[in-house]
Amino acid sequence: MRLALILLNACVHPPGPLDVAPPGPPTTVAGVAVKEADLDLLRTWGETIFRQGGYGSERSVTDVMGALMGTVRIPCPTDPTGCDKPVLPFVIAGIDALDGVPKNVFEGNGGGYTSNLALSFPPGSTVHGVPIPTPVYTGLDVDAGDFLPIGIQPVEAPPEDHGLPWLIDLNTLDGGPVPASLAEKRFRVRLACAACHYTLDVDNDGTADLTSTKPGAPPKDGFTPEHGWAAGNQDLHFGWLFALSENVMLGSFVLGGWVEDTGQDAPVRFAQWIKANWGVQPDVVRNAVVKGMLTQPRNFADVSTNANFDPIQIPPLYPRQGWPYNTNGANFDATDRDNQVWTGALDFTGLIALCSDGLGKARGGGGPKGPFAVFTKSELADIWISDAPAATASPDFQQKLKDDMVGEDGLPGVLDPKQMVALKPHFVFTPQTVAQWQMAPIRAEMSELPSRLRKRGATLGPLGGRIGIPSEAPDGLFARFAEEYPDLHLPDLANEATSVMLDSLAPPPNPSPWLTPELVTYGAEVFQASGCASCHQGPFGVDHTIHPLSDDAEVQWGKTRLPSTAAWRVPDRGLPAPVYTQPERAESARQVRALVSSPYNRATGQAVLRGGPVWGLLSNQQIGYKTTSLRGVWTSAPYLHDGGVAVSLTDPNTDATLADRLARARSDTLVYGTGQILLRGEADPTAARADAALSLQALVLGSERAKVLAANEAPIWPVVGGTTLPMAQMRITGQGHPFWVEDEPGGPDVTALVAFLLAWDDCPRDSVGQTCPPYAWRAAP
Repeated sequence: MRLALILLNACVHPPGPLDVAPPGPPTTVAGVAVKEADLDLLRTWGETIFRQGGYGSERSVTDVMGALMGTVRIPCPTDPTGCDKPVLPFVIAGIDALDGVPKNVFEGNGGGYTSNLALSFPPGSTVHGVPIPTPVYTGLDVDAGDFLPIGIQPVEAPPEDHGLPWLIDLNTLDGGPVPASLAEKRFRVRLACAACHYTLDVDNDGTADLTSTKPGAPPKDGFTPEHGWAAGNQDLHFGWLFALSENVMLGSFVLGGWVEDTGQDAPVRFAQWIKANWGVQPDVVRNAVVKGMLTQPRNFADVSTNANFDPIQIPPLYPRQGWPYNTNGANFDATDRDNQVWTGALDFTGLIALCSDGLGKARGGGGPKGPFAVFTKSELADIWISDAPAATASPDFQQKLKDDMVGEDGLPGVLDPKQMVALKPHFVFTPQTVAQWQMAPIRAEMSELPSRLRKRGATLGPLGGRIGIPSEAPDGLFARFAEEYPDLHLPDLANEATSVMLDSLAPPPNPSPWLTPELVTYGAEVFQASGCASCHQGPFGVDHTIHPLSDDAEVQWGKTRLPSTAAWRVPDRGLPAPVYTQPERAESARQVRALVSSPYNRATGQAVLRGGPVWGLLSNQQIGYKTTSLRGVWTSAPYLHDGGVAVSLTDPNTDATLADRLARARSDTLVYGTGQILLRGEADPTAARADAALSLQALVLGSERAKVLAANEAPIWPVVGGTTLPMAQMRITGQGHPFWVEDEPGGPDVTALVAFLLAWDDCPRDSVGQTCPPYAWRAAP
């Protein structure tokens, strides 16, 4: 049977050739040729930024959030209500236990490592009234020899801060002897990109494939440390990371909301309830916030600012210039390729700019006001600092923190203003001389910047601003680069360094035993003949095109906006096939798309002009979903933007052929649905995983997708307190991409197509066994 793809509308771009070679490591920086030695320097610096963070976020993460510095209530004989104990010693104990030898965690921990750190609290323990299971699987990865997880980076506090009572003193953590080099130091911590996007579990099967992701660590099981980016940290439980922090209120409008209330105005009602109850029953409010955080499943991160449940599967990274998730086409800076992706700091405090006396007052006419508009900046700051470690230390600290948060220094949020860097102009008609202005020194005091560049709001990233330049820049780098490479925009150099590092990484080898040359070759023919390549083009399987949500104009363009602000334009002319994926996820981008988006080259994904209101008025800016890259799908199940297409095995992997595995669906012996699979893994996270082959089959077979959709509608996901709800109520539905194959489970065409998709790995569209070029920029030891 030949495969037939039901296309609801023809893609406007011709199919890309299947024999295009993947790009090699970068040889330029922002189009500027630099010496190989300087490329290596930028790669190393970029890796430091990605793994260790920067941008002054340690103040927000430690002084305000108190990451992993919260308290839990454990049973104790002296008090029937329990005793409060700090969380961080339990974290250190969990890491110390990895090698089986106690009290050596600060001396290298015997080389202990894990891809899913487990914390053991005494039975009956609670956090803000919420029962704590034993053990708690956090999903945090720990490199061999480290005393904190990957992406949670200790930052030495300056000597003048050593007397601050909330700083971390390793001598108090009961992890054994502290080396003299660390004993006198006091620390804050940062949350870096690597916490979500690096893992020891490269193939996403629930067990560590590496002992360390650090450069120079030994390879293991065919993988090298540079492959640690591959799958993303698919075990990470964001809810526990924040629930075990001191100040859970900082994430109250980001990591969920009221689960049972999902209407359009639910976030505002939640904010109003918090405002009315915080002063009279704060424990009840904290309890509700933590319940919402812990309802979010592992493998998902809800970083939206809508106080609603909007979890997104943690995506794998796409190195080597594959950018399906970047913001190109949605910023003012046509040269800024990775505007929000690699340089964002986990600094929720800056969101206070969305309050009613900030940007919130401007949010009218284009959609409902968000939860932040319920508060003034002062009102929200009072809530956000109530539990902040720095604020609880003394009234003086509390007032200073509030002043900093509301923006008395001109910069809302507590990010270090010395590291604030504004880049290209925020308005399209700003003179070019200002657009090319370079700061001197790079990390200048805010008072030395032009007044219009001092402010940072929630739309800083999309409008072309940068969070900051890390203080750990190599000595003399900027001065030397300014002289040797005058065409480089130095305030953007930290971002470029991280991009150089990521574009230099090679994908890991695919360990699948089923991908015979004959099967993969036939799968490529099926892929091409079926029309899949009309959208999934080139070496990454991505056309850099935003596909509309629907062919229903009311869904696509919104009730409150004309289809086009340019009357001579036909709204749907030239649009590619709609994907029918959840419209509510994309609606918040409607104004940004209309007022900020840039035109961009669909062959590369790079913006070609600065965007702005004028471009928005003259163009036809729709909302939707960008075509997702197919590279690396063998390690990134479940699928779709919401991670809702998931199928799992019920027994060990014993299938002789790929067709045998896919044919299991005929006997109904599989587990369907994201929630059902995650529930099976709650007691043992290695027990149940979304299977790539079976989940890909459900992506393209209508009969299998129907089973997934039905499973996601089943009310099985537990909410703390005894209720359950469907995963679909958290917007994990598995709907969208309705392009089906005419075959049956395990049939010849769908089997070949799945094999071809699984083979889209380190050598796209190669034959199995073919040797790949040594693309990795750092050779394996």
